[in-house]
Order: sequence, then C-alpha cells, then structure tokens
Amino acid sequence: MRHLRRRRPPGHAGYIEAVCAAFDRHPEADLLCGRILPDWDGSEPDWARDTGPYRVYPLPVPRFDLGDDCIEVPTGKAIPGGGNLAVRSVWLARIGSFSTELGPQGHNLGGAEDIEWVKRGLALGARLIYAPDMVQYHFVDGARLRTGYVVRKAFIRSSSVAQVDGVRPAAYMVRKALGYFGSAATSLTANRRRHYLVRLAASLGELHGALKNR
Repeated sequence: MRHLRRRRPPGHAGYIEAVCAAFDRHPEADLLCGRILPDWDGSEPDWARDTGPYRVYPLPVPRFDLGDDCIEVPTGKAIPGGGNLAVRSVWLARIGSFSTELGPQGHNLGGAEDIEWVKRGLALGARLIYAPDMVQYHFVDGARLRTGYVVRKAFIRSSSVAQVDGVRPAAYMVRKALGYFGSAATSLTANRRRHYLVRLAASLGELHGALKNR
C-alpha cells in the first residue's frame, strides 16, 4: 500500500514575498510567472510520472518550470497559463477579459484562454519575467488520471492551443494522426498503447483547431 502524505498548501512558503521581491528587482516587468509543480501525493498511477519514451503528454496536471534562473520570457517560448501569474494592475484593463470561446463552458474540458490572454498582453508590448522563487504546488485530481479523461483532455486542449496559435490545416497533420493510430493499434503493452492514444487524440485536436481557424 502506498504511503499518502498530507497535501501541502498551494502557495510555497514565502510566495507573496517572492512576488513582491521579483517586482522590486524587475521594475520593467509588467507580468510575472513562476513555477507550477504537481502536488503528487502518492495515490497517482505510476504512468502519470513516467518520463521514459512512452510518457503521457499532455497530462491534465498543470506544470510550468523554466529552470532556476530569472529570465524574460520572449514571444515564441513556452507561454505560461494563468495558474501562477502576477500582473501589474494597469495591464489588467489594457489586456482586457479572458476569451469565453476558448475557456471551459459548463462541464466541457476546454482551455487555453489564459495562454491567449498572456499572448495578447505580449503582443501589446507587456514584458513577462519568469521568477523561479514564485512556486505553486497544484492539486492533482486523481479522477483525471484515467486514460479516457486524459485522451479527451488532450484532444480539446490541443484544439484550443491550435486556435490560439493560428495553426492552419496541413497534410502532415493527417499523416501524423494515421501514424499514431497505427502505433496505438499495434501496441502490445498498456503504457505504449496509452502513450499513442493520447498522442493520437492530441494530433486530431490540432487538426480540429486548425480546421476551425480556416
């Protein structure tokens, strides 16, 4: 039986101090983002933490980590979501509201409205600084660590991201999906099959979002 530990509070000790210190050190920063780390408690399945060739990604567990150095995050690099973001108040009005089209509606699994919001800010000239001392431990919902949920989430999340990125339909998307379908159909182990099913769902989601852009 696995040992289960008590969950830690979402914000790392000294979180508020880290936000204030980062804004003080970087007066040029309009937005700050920090680390988001899964708050694993030992009840998750082994495959959820697998880092090998058949790791499952994207997992429905927020994670953002650009290392130990404080850096400016340029457009084109990994864009953080809104889970660990600090914003100077003047930019709240300047960037505007989150997109209700991209965000979750009812009980669906949509997302990427926060990424679109950050990208909108960057396009307006906001400067985004990554502050590694801003650490958030994100709750892990065990109900989401089931193959069916992960597959559905991969499809919808990839569709939303493709829409945000303005991706257009292309033949390679169909070839990629067919390749993942073949790999999933011929997989003899559960971990390999799960990996390719999630990759297939993500590739179909990318195509779905691209077709919406068209």
